[in-house]
Amino acid sequence: MAILTTRLAQQLIDWRQENGLSQAEASRRIGISRQTLFEIENGKRIPAHKKVIRKIHAATGLSPADWWEAA
Repeated sequence: MAILTTRLAQQLIDWRQENGLSQAEASRRIGISRQTLFEIENGKRIPAHKKVIRKIHAATGLSPADWWEAA
């Protein structure tokens, strides 16, 4: 689980920074709370609900398969 958490966190941070977004702006685009994004980016939470996974994918283009790729 730690590898998934770290990989997803880094991909979200990279996506957010590449798009010049704050956590608040990114969370609005994704459709989740800023707190949820903060927790995902800091490895404290993994999106478990399909709805959240779909929102992340739709907003960022990152798919769950990408979260497992080697860093």
